[in-house]
Amino acid sequence: MTKLKDAIGRISILECPTGELEKNIVNILEDYKVASKREIIISRHKKADRGDIKAYKIEFMNNKAQSFLIFTEVGMDGYVVKVLEVVY
Repeated sequence: MTKLKDAIGRISILECPTGELEKNIVNILEDYKVASKREIIISRHKKADRGDIKAYKIEFMNNKAQSFLIFTEVGMDGYVVKVLEVVY
């Protein structure tokens, strides 16, 4: 669980180009050896959106209990996405 907590700590401060959010999350999870690319499922979770703040659900095929949500906001220029909160 420590690996996951460390990875979530890194994800919680993530800022990246809008089209690279999922790739960066996968890379962080792989770098911290939480899961391999094939085991990670990232999907939009529109029911949890808060206006302009978008929610994404991160799940692991081998352990659904470790899934978590991230809430993101796109910058004013539309080029950068910032993680605002991680809920697990």
